[in-house]
Amino acid sequence: MVSEPARRQRVEFDAILPNKVYRYSIETVSERDGHSKSIKSADYEIRSPGSQVFNGDFDDGFFAGIARGWNINGDGFCTDAALVPLTHLVYGKHAQVVYASGERGHATLDSTLSTLVAVKPGQQVKVDVSWLARATVDSVKILSRLGIGPEGQSQPGAVGVQWSPWQETPGFWDDASISVAAKNSVIRIFVQCRSEGFLEKATATFMLDNVRVEAQ
Repeated sequence: MVSEPARRQRVEFDAILPNKVYRYSIETVSERDGHSKSIKSADYEIRSPGSQVFNGDFDDGFFAGIARGWNINGDGFCTDAALVPLTHLVYGKHAQVVYASGERGHATLDSTLSTLVAVKPGQQVKVDVSWLARATVDSVKILSRLGIGPEGQSQPGAVGVQWSPWQETPGFWDDASISVAAKNSVIRIFVQCRSEGFLEKATATFMLDNVRVEAQ
């Protein structure tokens, strides 16, 4: 007799310390005809949020084009700015890049970048970032905005997420900031970028660097 195979797995932690790395693996044991077989997964790694933005300068490495400690969702490719020719970086040797190309099948650039930070509930928190954007044709504009989930909301469209207005992102490094009162022990920082105009044979590129948080 073979039982229904498990398709969903969950890992729970009783308690975690801030700014710590936790590694775990999942072992699956099956039995058939009196014999057991064990399969162990590769190691998973998660980092608990600390009081500062982990990898906010993007110098702590990337995996598959996404900076460690960050999540990126949406339409576009991801890479390290250090791999992009003729890129001028002013805050170190690395920055997060998301880009979309009409020649590679993208109709638009539309991406959300996010990360968690530990805070004290009720604390006023200010987030500052530096960003720039470039398009290979003048008819394509790239807009960006900065948001905070004061309760640590995981989705950018969740109720209570506060946003700065959409603005056209300049072609040089520029700063943006937003300030909110934390309503939980963690907040989530959101950065969104999107292009306007038909990409066709154009490429739209957004770069993010120097993400920092200050308790006020």
